[in-house]
Amino acid sequence: MDGGIMKSQGIPFWVWVCLAGVVAFTFVPLSSRFRAEQSNRAVELSAEIDAIEQLAAGQQLSLVEALDRLKRSGLGAVVVSEETLDDVAKYSGDLRIESLPEGAGTRILASQGIADRLAKGLQVRFGNARVQVAPLPDGAAEIMVVGYHYATLRGVSLGLPPQWTSVIRSSGLRVIGRMSNPLGANPDSVRGSIEWASGQGMAVFLPQGEQVLGRREGLDALIESFRSKGLLYASPEFVKIGGDSTVLREAPEIAVSLHSAQTAELDRMASSEIVERYVRAGRERNCRILLLRPATYSSEAPLEDFAKLAGGIRDGLIRSGAGVGPARPFAPVQTLPFLPALLCLLSAPVAFFAALAITANRSIASLLTVLLLISGAATLTGAFVSYAALALAVLFPVAAFVVCERLEAVLPVRFLAVSGVSLIGGLCVAAVLTSPEYFVRGAVFSGVKLSLLGPIALVGAAAFVRYAGGWPSLKQPATWLQLSLGLLVLAAFGMLAIRTGNDNPAAVSDLELRFRAMLDALLYVRPRTKEFLIGHPMLVVSLGLMALHRSGNRKVGGWLALALALAWIGQTGIVNTLCHLHTPLSIGLTRVAVGLMTGGILGGALWLVARRALRPGGA
Repeated sequence: MDGGIMKSQGIPFWVWVCLAGVVAFTFVPLSSRFRAEQSNRAVELSAEIDAIEQLAAGQQLSLVEALDRLKRSGLGAVVVSEETLDDVAKYSGDLRIESLPEGAGTRILASQGIADRLAKGLQVRFGNARVQVAPLPDGAAEIMVVGYHYATLRGVSLGLPPQWTSVIRSSGLRVIGRMSNPLGANPDSVRGSIEWASGQGMAVFLPQGEQVLGRREGLDALIESFRSKGLLYASPEFVKIGGDSTVLREAPEIAVSLHSAQTAELDRMASSEIVERYVRAGRERNCRILLLRPATYSSEAPLEDFAKLAGGIRDGLIRSGAGVGPARPFAPVQTLPFLPALLCLLSAPVAFFAALAITANRSIASLLTVLLLISGAATLTGAFVSYAALALAVLFPVAAFVVCERLEAVLPVRFLAVSGVSLIGGLCVAAVLTSPEYFVRGAVFSGVKLSLLGPIALVGAAAFVRYAGGWPSLKQPATWLQLSLGLLVLAAFGMLAIRTGNDNPAAVSDLELRFRAMLDALLYVRPRTKEFLIGHPMLVVSLGLMALHRSGNRKVGGWLALALALAWIGQTGIVNTLCHLHTPLSIGLTRVAVGLMTGGILGGALWLVARRALRPGGA
């Protein structure tokens, strides 16, 4: 069986033609996506203004000097949070506030330096009718807010601090405005807040708190204001903020992803690990803004140390090919009309062939093929694209099992052919889900768990029936070894299910984090652990055991069934890698290739040991 280079007598020629056709039709959207990603690789480094000022004070530097030093280290933007009336009242001695009796309102006497800003903030929030401004000598003003007690006024936004925005802009840096969603905000106040911040130089909006400004009824006004003012929306990575997903879904063309880390996290990491964390976010997850924070609060030269950290991240990005520059959204991806339906149509013969080969039942094979065609036809309505993507993501790893059984070739060729068929499933998902919102997590592939676990269950069941005796074998007495292996496999698949998905709740151990860090240091792209340590090595072992089984050694049947089930962790992992649509296509494909190479080498070594153990006499 392993004598020739490649014989495909067990697989009809038309199956290969259909597979080639599917790959060919994914080329247009995938090549367009690749170009969009390659043309937008610049990452913008940013830091918070209050942290910069504190670090500068630690070295007796002015804010202007600090910004200049950080700019030379790659800083491109500064984050400034809005101030409230209560914030200003705490440090300003130029305010006299009096709540009038019987709910008449609040009288505020403000000096020249703060009067205009205070009046503007109150008018944006409550409207001109409720806010009466009476000029006083020397530029001061008496501001009457009719009908509202001071307790209601305390949280009113007074916009971005002008003493900071002016310095930032004069230093040649961009302003990232961080604003919250006050209780009682309406569409008019949302528009007014964004217009005011834009006039102060805000180029990028960053949400603050638990909700995006205008959450629910005011989000349309927010998005409209962003578009009219040419502003970007920065979506914090791994943070749940109300309204964030809506903005990303409705306006992906103005959105970019932002990555940050808390000082408590950074304090446990070495400088090289901090740099690598930020570089990976920019290179591997399409984060176009990195919000840097100091790794420590105290040092001999705190600002200089922070500048060195920024410079290290800048250099790491440049070495990785990402580069440093102003953040911008991704361009739309060119695709083909009716592509999901076309891919389902081309895949239908493959589905029928695979289903018939596994079930030996034409009715079941026909039914499954019709369901695939229906899922493709449903996409012609403009909806249900995710369902078609899910069907294709499940189909090709299952079809790869049939290729694994039927293709006659040397073991390395079979290994690559099986993995290549599985890869087509991932290419289909990446080709049909190409809307800009997928780049910024405004939309995610909702079938991640099913596309990963479904083929494993189907292939495991088929292998159990074919090679381990099926259900009758369960009536036989079980050994302690079989029970232990069964529990171990169940635990492994349970952990796989828990740790799979767009939001996985399982924590990663410190040992695994250190192992990942080592792989990141050794390899251009770190392969997925479950693929190169479990799935791909077990595929090599499965192919070897299958050859022994066909040669008449039926005793390996149970081990073969177990090995195949474990091997398909790697095959579905290949698909799953390309289902992370916020990861650049080049990174995903490289990760698959590195995983196959390292896993194949480990599998080859494992098979050499296993083959010796399976020889008569164990040697």
